[in-house]
Amino acid sequence: NENKSTNDKITTSTETQKQQETQKPKSVNFIAPPSSKLHIPYSSYKVDNSRGGEFTHPSSSKIKIPKKAFVDKYGHEIVGDVTIEYREFQNKAEIIAGGIPMGYDSAGRSFNLESAGMFDIRGTRNGEPVFIKEKLKVELASSNPEDRFNQYYLDTAERNWKYLKKDEMKVDFDPVFTKEN
Repeated sequence: NENKSTNDKITTSTETQKQQETQKPKSVNFIAPPSSKLHIPYSSYKVDNSRGGEFTHPSSSKIKIPKKAFVDKYGHEIVGDVTIEYREFQNKAEIIAGGIPMGYDSAGRSFNLESAGMFDIRGTRNGEPVFIKEKLKVELASSNPEDRFNQYYLDTAERNWKYLKKDEMKVDFDPVFTKEN
């Protein structure tokens, strides 16, 4: 340790380093895209909160919203339309472009998640965020046919992924029958 003397107070370089580390601002975004030019856009949908609705995203994913699913920040039921913004991350490039952290801590051990696809969904009413009262259902279309994945959500307050459940694979196909003459 190298001693430095300033104004009759002696501090060591390791003490200074520790002070600087504890004084670092925590304002760094947890989800941090590497560039503002790499933007994964949202698709917008409108839903009448009193009726709910179902939307099919261009990827074939389905978003199912029950009636009276949303409340405001005071817990009051939303009356009228809610704007839903939705986007997907289907491959590594989109995950990197989205700045999504893939580190996962479980029981003090660090892991990196592997993804078969993920989504980001949010809702607003007149520019103000809405909150979920009734569970929404998202059937994420994935090009990965494996059934070995789990479902997680990213807790941005705790800065960690939280396990939800084992993923349920649903196979949709429309068989085409031909008739020989």
